[in-house]
Amino acid sequence: MTNALLIDKIYLTETEQTELVFTNIKNVNAYFDLHVHSDEISPAVLYSYYVDYYLSQVLNGGIAQFAYNSRWNSGMLHYVEFGLAEMGATQHLELLEEIADVIMGQIGIDNFINFTQQNLLNKNKIHDKLNRLTDKFLQINKKENLEILNNQFLQHHADTVFISHQEFKQFLQKLKQNPMLQARQNEHLEQLPSHVRYIRQLCDEHGCELLHIMDKENDEHWHFFTSRGRFFMVEQGDNVVMMTYHNPEIVARVNK
Repeated sequence: MTNALLIDKIYLTETEQTELVFTNIKNVNAYFDLHVHSDEISPAVLYSYYVDYYLSQVLNGGIAQFAYNSRWNSGMLHYVEFGLAEMGATQHLELLEEIADVIMGQIGIDNFINFTQQNLLNKNKIHDKLNRLTDKFLQINKKENLEILNNQFLQHHADTVFISHQEFKQFLQKLKQNPMLQARQNEHLEQLPSHVRYIRQLCDEHGCELLHIMDKENDEHWHFFTSRGRFFMVEQGDNVVMMTYHNPEIVARVNK
């Protein structure tokens, strides 16, 4: 469904190469928002995406945080492992195998599952055992810098296509019209709480992105933040309406 690595033309210059990974992350998130499945996305796109996730998690909270938040998910690890191999990060790949040996061998899968069901902030022996490998990761990353390798991977990959931002928006619009993706979206919406479903529909109607839904204020209205500011939802008979937060006026309406 998405066989190319689509990168914004604005990042063609050498000085902007560090943005290649970021634009790929935004693209993948857009695919997931449309309910495109992983096996419908170019593997190379996901190699870059999940290697960056691995890097970001370790730099933020160590190996323990990555293991905890990923739940050592085999699907994700597949992309991290193959991504490291494709990028030539051989020492990082060896470390990932060492982490797996610690989890599966020294810690044991049952103990690890128990670890993931606790609060990560409650540091324990498993947390400490995993994070002993963080310094090793940081040392390796000085020689095999994953940010640099990831950017080079995207820059020189045979499937990379540089397009304009407008062209990518048009590509997403075409994806949105795919009947299979529309069916998945409808199924997903039906499973959401009614207020979330209505707010999402209102945001689509108003042409903005939903960022965060707040708790009800005074048990009356649902307030939410969007890319165009703060709004709240009001039920009016068979309709729900989206109203501006300041000087309330209706900006969108959908049927229940």
